Amino acid sequence: MIALVVSVLVAAGCIGVSAKRLALVTAIEREAVLSDGLERASRERLLAKLPAESALGRAAREVLEAPSRPLAVASLNETLGDVARELEVSREVPKSATRVALASGALLGLIELGRRLPDDGAQALAGAAPSVAAGLVGMVACMLLARSAEQRGRRARDGWDRLGRILERLLSESDNVGQHQRVDPGRPPD
Repeated sequence: MIALVVSVLVAAGCIGVSAKRLALVTAIEREAVLSDGLERASRERLLAKLPAESALGRAAREVLEAPSRPLAVASLNETLGDVARELEVSREVPKSATRVALASGALLGLIELGRRLPDDGAQALAGAAPSVAAGLVGMVACMLLARSAEQRGRRARDGWDRLGRILERLLSESDNVGQHQRVDPGRPPD
């Protein structure tokens, strides 16, 4: 009975961790679609279309408002690298949780089998089966979550890569990165 409870708890923990990672990837993916249709956008249109509170909007503003081209490129590379690492971790965690759920279910099933075998004989298999089944259920659930995280991660990466290409284009079109003037509507131009 203890082996079954522990196996269920481990499987549930693995599923929970995988679900949290999928939620994170889903949030990144939701934001990444903000760059859809902006491939040829001007600087002004890009900044207007990307909400300032979104990660894409913050990244675009940071890059486009950098004081120099090298700082703008460094900021873009850092942001894209951070997103790539986060997506990689979010892809690997559910895969690892899959293995943990299966291994713990199998191990706890073997322990239960070894504990019952001397007294119950062949009936010991029936006592070990629920622990193994809990591990298998955890494994399957984590596999499904891992697959979904991988698919969503690809779409999220595509959106961030698209933003990177847009920002690279805008940087190459602009000779005065970071030197734009803010216009105050109350003051006459110089």
